[in-house]
Amino acid sequence: MQSLKDHPAVDSATAISVIVACLAANVAVGFVVRKIGLPIYLDTIGTVMATILLGWRWGIVTAAFSVILGSLLIWPQYFWYSITAVGIVISVEFAYWRSLFSSPLKTVWAGFLIAIVAAVLSAPVTAIFEAATFSGNDVVTAFFRSMGNSLIGSILLSGFSSEPVDKVTTCLVVYYAIKGIPDYVLKRYHLRGLS
Repeated sequence: MQSLKDHPAVDSATAISVIVACLAANVAVGFVVRKIGLPIYLDTIGTVMATILLGWRWGIVTAAFSVILGSLLIWPQYFWYSITAVGIVISVEFAYWRSLFSSPLKTVWAGFLIAIVAAVLSAPVTAIFEAATFSGNDVVTAFFRSMGNSLIGSILLSGFSSEPVDKVTTCLVVYYAIKGIPDYVLKRYHLRGLS
């Protein structure tokens, strides 16, 4: 297990640069996926990456700005999912400290963990909107609803169906992106890397 003393603090300029890049990833990919109407989101790639590289505090900052930008640029009700964004950051940090980003297979397990957290935290908010979130996932929820399930049951089944695909894909994209960053760059800018 790593200790906080093993990793020097990142400077603000580096953190801001990483956060801006991660925000761009969240908003750009989230916007495209929503416009295409896929039943997944992929709008937390930047949040997961910022949390791994910079730690949970900067991950929370990234998540907060992602929610603000998402509300302005993707869907006005996006801010209602703020608690989900915080839950994702906390679960990414937990997975990081358990070394679940040290290999592709372990990264898949991290994705499943994050998916469960996201599905559970998102369900009450999605229920407030009666599952009308104007995303591709609405079709999945409608399918479960047509099978006679309750609204909240359909939302949970939909979340447990789509979130694993979304979060495992997100985590693997982030894993390979960070894996591609040379070690000397991670050390020079005091970024944490994958383990």
